[in-house]
Amino acid sequence: MITLEVLAGARRGTALAFDGAAVTVGRSQGCQLQLPDEGVASEQVQIFREEDQYIVRDLQSGQPTRVRRGNAEIALDERNRFELPLRDGDSLCFGEPTSAVVVACRFAESESTVPAARIQAERAFTDFARVSDDVTRDSDAARKL
Repeated sequence: MITLEVLAGARRGTALAFDGAAVTVGRSQGCQLQLPDEGVASEQVQIFREEDQYIVRDLQSGQPTRVRRGNAEIALDERNRFELPLRDGDSLCFGEPTSAVVVACRFAESESTVPAARIQAERAFTDFARVSDDVTRDSDAARKL
């Protein structure tokens, strides 16, 4: 799940959580996160999940899009094929730097924090014949496996 929080712009203070396949951000009413600011295109970016990461894709509207990561700003342009994997805490900046609309990106706890299935015991492949014989002779031994 990704949460987008508007830090600067007309919708400052708005925070929305998304769990779907893709989120479109822009001025258009069809966008899941609608930003009415002049520096934002009708469809500015799309954020989607690919395997274990979120990716932001600039929809090449002519309005500049940048990703703020720490003290650095990365322009989404032809150098990075108009897309970039997002990191928790990145901010999206739309429009001119002096009057940018800024949207923070936060991720919910990843599935990897959920305890995974654990191996209770393991046997070498060469042990299978012996174990098979034990199971055949003694059903109690089978329950212990």
